[in-house]
Amino acid sequence: MHQLAVALHLLAVVAWTGGLLFLCVLLPPVLAVEEPAARHAVWARLLPRFFTLAWAAAAVGLASGFALMFSLYGGFAVAGLHIHVMAGLGILMTLALLYAYARPLKRFEEAEEQADDAAADAALRSLLGWQRASLLLGVGALVAGGVGGYIGFGG
Repeated sequence: MHQLAVALHLLAVVAWTGGLLFLCVLLPPVLAVEEPAARHAVWARLLPRFFTLAWAAAAVGLASGFALMFSLYGGFAVAGLHIHVMAGLGILMTLALLYAYARPLKRFEEAEEQADDAAADAALRSLLGWQRASLLLGVGALVAGGVGGYIGFGG
């Protein structure tokens, strides 16, 4: 059972963090050369798919992480520092996702409906800023959880 929870946890975190890498690093320079209407149309089609992936990954990651925390490690009191760091970063990622969904994404969608390119660009800048922060948190969580116990960060 632990193996399944670990596999689900890793897949969720890698899918979410990989999605963030695509969203924040790979796609913006490609779309930068497009006209605002075309650029916004791509974002408008992509963002709902990204947030679906991110919400699913957050739910699976948090559920499997906390299940492992208590079934494998016996709770927070006995888990190593690297596990605490990983969990804290995962919670911060989820909060950043929640905020980006509730505020900048909604502002982008409203600006798109009104064909307000300047407002849409401002909302995208805000959304991508939050997602870049989340990407850094995700990389930190992967490093803390993956190698923290091996580099003296476990105890």
